[in-house]
Amino acid sequence: MPDTSQFPAVEDFEIEMFGAADEPLGIRMGFVSRALDIRVSWAYWDHLDRKFARWTLDDIPLGSVDDPFIDIDQCWGVEVWQADGWVHIAENDGEEIIIARMKVPVERYLDQWRQTLDRYRHS
Repeated sequence: MPDTSQFPAVEDFEIEMFGAADEPLGIRMGFVSRALDIRVSWAYWDHLDRKFARWTLDDIPLGSVDDPFIDIDQCWGVEVWQADGWVHIAENDGEEIIIARMKVPVERYLDQWRQTLDRYRHS
């Protein structure tokens, strides 16, 4: 588990959706803070418009300190866990080197997910 003292607090967290349904990888996403110029890429998650239409908050990336959400693929990885009122997010090179990191207030993280899922459930 990375040292969370190095995780900047992000108050303007957004889930940014990009791409188009008719592109080979479809709709994709990133976690961003424009104020701190941080972007966590979800490079290997594709066609999210199709997936998110069926998701609930139970499906979002969120774990605990003891059991973090982890996804690793081809020199890329991300870990997401909740602790002490924050959601910690770390993107890495699939090994040890952290590419991007942030911590987000839990309610902001969940609110952004609610908005994102609602957008695709009703489209």
